[in-house]
Order: sequence, then C-alpha cells, then structure tokens
Amino acid sequence: MTKNGLLRFSLLVLVSIFTFSSCSNGFISPYSSSKSKKKRTIAYNKRTKRVDTRTTRTTRTTRTTRTTRSTKATRVKVVQEANKYLGTKYKYGGKKPQTGFDCSGLSTYVFNQCGIRLSGSSKDLSRKGKRKNLYQSEVGDLAFFGTDGRVTHVGIICKVADDRIEVIHSTSSKGVRKDIITESEYWKKKYLFSNDILN
Repeated sequence: MTKNGLLRFSLLVLVSIFTFSSCSNGFISPYSSSKSKKKRTIAYNKRTKRVDTRTTRTTRTTRTTRTTRSTKATRVKVVQEANKYLGTKYKYGGKKPQTGFDCSGLSTYVFNQCGIRLSGSSKDLSRKGKRKNLYQSEVGDLAFFGTDGRVTHVGIICKVADDRIEVIHSTSSKGVRKDIITESEYWKKKYLFSNDILN
C-alpha cells in the first residue's frame, strides 16, 4: 500500500470511530437521562400522592372535629334559649313569648332564635331530622309524644344524665315547664320517638 493509500485508510478509520462514538453518545445519553427523569417523576408523584392523601385525611378529621364542637355548642345554646321561656303561658297556636306558646310554637321559636330555621306543627316537625329512640336522644333533640302512633305533642330534650331524660315543653295545663319523661308515667307512656335536627 502506498503512503497516500495508507493515509486515506487511517483517516477513514478515524472518521468511522468518531462517527460511531458520537452516535452512541447521542443515543444512550438521552435515553439514560429520560429514564432517570422518569424515575424521579414517578417517585415525586408517589410522594405527592401520599402527602395529598395525608392532607385530605387531616382535613376530614379537622372538619369532623369542628362540626362536632359546633354541634355541641349549638345544643347547649338551644337549651339555654329554651330555659328563658320557663313559666311562659300556654296559648294554642302561640308562636311568641309575648302572646304565649303552644308546644310546636315554643320549639320552632327557640330553634329560630338559635339560627336554625324551623316551622310547622308537631306533626310537621316529626318528619324532620334523624329519628332516634329515647335512650339515643341527646340534649337539643326534639321529643315527640302522642297516642296510637299519632304525634300530638313535641318538646326539647334539655338534660340527659344516664337514664334520666328531661324535656322542656309547653303544656296546655301549666305552660312552659320541665318534665323528667323517664320518671313520669304519663309522659313515658305517651313518648313516641326523638328527632335530631342538629346533625
């Protein structure tokens, strides 16, 4: 092989090596970078998901806690408001303390004063809220009374202590008063169910 021929062959080999090396680098590096980036992205997304899930659970717990506290405070407020009208005279169809109350008039007035919109007769009120039995009842629930399953009277549960349950209501004989329904044969016999208006 001549000197010129050897030189050309050497140049050709060098060009081939350089080209192959460049192509290899151009092919492998982006792939490696992309793969690495993909892994980082997946890991990041997983972390984000876990954080988001944890945050959501915390938010739900906080919201539930706030709701529970708010409801308890409202129950206390309802009873405090009802106590203001002890001794108010009974008046059929009465809805204001100035004129007197009937049973549903007292209940709706008290709840409305506490910012909870409520209206209707005792029968209407019996269709609202979540139904409970006597020993599931809480302070601020409405207690319904009647005969043969027919609602004729309503009151507000104002005290629950073990099995001792007290109600504040407007009676036709003595106006607004308190009665321990678990210790009264008359009211215990007439008790039908309670409704939770606040939850």
